[in-house]
Parts: sequence; structure tokens; C-alpha cells
Amino acid sequence: MPITINGSGTLTGISVGGYPDGTVTAADCNFSPGKILQVVTATDATQRNTTSTSWNTASSGLIVSLTPAAASSKIFVIASSTFGSNLSANQGCATIQRDIGGTIVNMGAATNGIQNEYSDSGTQRVPLCMTVLDDISGVWTSGSLSYQVYIRRTGGSGQVDLNWNSTTGRITAFEIGA
Repeated sequence: MPITINGSGTLTGISVGGYPDGTVTAADCNFSPGKILQVVTATDATQRNTTSTSWNTASSGLIVSLTPAAASSKIFVIASSTFGSNLSANQGCATIQRDIGGTIVNMGAATNGIQNEYSDSGTQRVPLCMTVLDDISGVWTSGSLSYQVYIRRTGGSGQVDLNWNSTTGRITAFEIGA
């Protein structure tokens, strides 16, 4: 049978895997990609810093909040800024943390999170880009949740900077439906 394109753009005469024309339909393919349900972005151009060795909740204006549409969603978070320090051993790191109803969870490793850490002497400034994919099933049931960039000093003495020299940092959260 010849392959034919009719006036409406429909193809006929194509067989799939030896099946006769028209046997395999789109419904047979079971393709159901995730859908972007919402996107929330925040920016901050204030230089933030800390000398604390604990994650500093007041150290960042990079925070987004959203109320997910479903507990089966995943939240993809991207954060970018300029990160650096004036530490004697230049040991600092940044992370993305989740807050659901006041319960804060570090989205990275237990101690240092998703980090941009270095240990050279002198002042260092580097681009910072972090991502995390958060599966909220089993941890979120209702209300809003927030994602925020935190910074801390991990060694040396001095301060760790975010949005150095008032560069604009950005954080964006994408809710991805199942």
C-alpha cells in the first residue's frame, strides 16, 4: 500500500512494526510527560554576608514560596548569584533549604548542603548556580512551602558573601505535575 498524505495532513499506508495501517494509535503509546504547573521567581540585589558557622536564616533574600497543586508534584529549584568570602582559609558554602510550616530541611548533604566551597587564601568571588529536585510526596499535605538560599562559614575567619557587590541573585521554583 502506498503512503498517502491527504488534504488535512493525515498519513495513510504506514504500518508500525508489521501491524496493518491504523492498528497503533496515539493512545497505545502511553506517553504522558510531566507538566509545568507553576513557576515562581524572586530576585535580590542586596549584598548579604555572615560570619556564622551555622546556616543563617537571615543571610539571604533569595526566597520563593508556593502552594503546590498536588502532593504528587516535584519542585525543581534553580538559584544563582555571586558567592565569595574574605576568609583566612576561604571556607564557605551555600545551600538551598526547604521550609514547610516552619520545619526547615537542608536539601543537600546533611552537613554542607548543595555547596560551592573552596579553601584558597585571600578574597574569592565566584558565580554560584545550584539546582535541586524536591519530591514533596509524603512530606507536604497542604499550605505553602518555601525554598531559600542559605550561606555559612565552614572554616577560617571572616565573612561569606552572597550577591557580592550588589549583583542580582535569582531563585526560581518550578512545580512539575506527575
